[in-house]
Amino acid sequence: MKQKVDDYLRYHGLGPLLEGMTAALLLHKPAEPCKFLADYLTGLQSQGAQPALSREELRIMFGMFDVTEKGTVSVAQANQVFVAQMHGALRAAAPTLAEAAK
Repeated sequence: MKQKVDDYLRYHGLGPLLEGMTAALLLHKPAEPCKFLADYLTGLQSQGAQPALSREELRIMFGMFDVTEKGTVSVAQANQVFVAQMHGALRAAAPTLAEAAK
């Protein structure tokens, strides 16, 4: 069963979408999570969904963290990447957020 689920997610490219939705949900912690997710999907649809990182960028980042060259990284290492990405995204959005707060 797990293999069928994995195959379905991979075939339709849903992994990055679900990861992005989950990250946005946990970052913003909205009072109405279902409405937030619906708005998130609508926004992606209107913008043309683009991944946060290209496959090449992911490959490079993975190589930087896979210091043992075993093809794996620890959860702590993955969390470091996530925090760094979110920090960068928040810094990039800071001027927009500051303007919106006025």
